[in-house]
Amino acid sequence: MAMINKPFNQIRLLRFRSVLKKVNALAGKYKGMPDGQLREQSDIIRSRIKEGASDSELLPDAFAAMREAMKRTIGIWLFDVQIIGAAALYYGMIAEMKTGEGKTFTAVLPLYFNALHGRTSFLVTTNSYLAIRDGNQLRDVYEFMGVSVAVRDTEKSDAKMKPARKREIYSADVVYTTNGTLAFDYLIENLSVSAEDRFLRSFDFAVIDEADAGLLGSGQMPLVI
Repeated sequence: MAMINKPFNQIRLLRFRSVLKKVNALAGKYKGMPDGQLREQSDIIRSRIKEGASDSELLPDAFAAMREAMKRTIGIWLFDVQIIGAAALYYGMIAEMKTGEGKTFTAVLPLYFNALHGRTSFLVTTNSYLAIRDGNQLRDVYEFMGVSVAVRDTEKSDAKMKPARKREIYSADVVYTTNGTLAFDYLIENLSVSAEDRFLRSFDFAVIDEADAGLLGSGQMPLVI
């Protein structure tokens, strides 16, 4: 009964700390795996998803496996606060993190787990520099775990970019892009007159970097074609 009187955020934090406890308990298991066996965990989790295993059952393993992969590929070990933040993002909530707490790396876990479900996963940030930097910096991590990644940047020749090239980019498991680029591509897609001109996949999951700027600031500016 005492829990009912707590603020909703505190109740949610209890859930996320439970996830953290499970992820930390699995750290030794994945640390002891050779690279090949660690990579195979993605296929194992995909198979378990198809068999009907619940997200609550699989999420700790997915997070723990990717956490170990990040340490091996780019030398980053995710701290407890980042695991909690990743869980909040996966369950569709806003996670406010302080400067220096590693938002860029936190987003990898929910994007990875959604990709294993076969869902299109986007990291939507506020400018091209961040999209390019983060997508390229983390490419080795995703590919190590058998997940494809692409960067959808607004290039100088963007107006001449063929639908086939855009289709190739958006076919990746994880796509790093900006809010403006994604919005314009959505508008262009819906102005298409033939199937050959279409290039987007379904919109399943997105992590929005700087959500206040992306949803409120930039969200107030109309996009015109």
